[in-house]
Amino acid sequence: MWFEKKQSPDTPSGISIKSKPESPPEFGRTYTTATEPGVVIKVEIKNWRYCSDTYTTGVLTQPDGKWIIFDVKRVADRIIDPVLLPAVESVVKEILKIDAAFRKTKPTEFTDEKGVTWIRKVQP
Repeated sequence: MWFEKKQSPDTPSGISIKSKPESPPEFGRTYTTATEPGVVIKVEIKNWRYCSDTYTTGVLTQPDGKWIIFDVKRVADRIIDPVLLPAVESVVKEILKIDAAFRKTKPTEFTDEKGVTWIRKVQP
């Protein structure tokens, strides 16, 4: 058995943001939050390696341990529970807004899987 240190939320609404080490850089981030006891929403957003396309996926874990994979741009296609849907849509909307702000800054550094931080420098 192993234990994971609980992280404090990174946003006022309780969304935890974790950038993952990567080689080559994908600027991948995982956003996680709980909407109610036992209901966890996890959204992963990253760039494809050699182009500017963005890959997104969402996972909703229910109190009984079952999970649903959903498209973050079309949440209602997979989550049909009328109680859960508004909460999930609200959280996903906030996550997409946070991630858009992050990507708008055009990140220029990343940490690879060995812990080395790389910085992109533009020559004049």
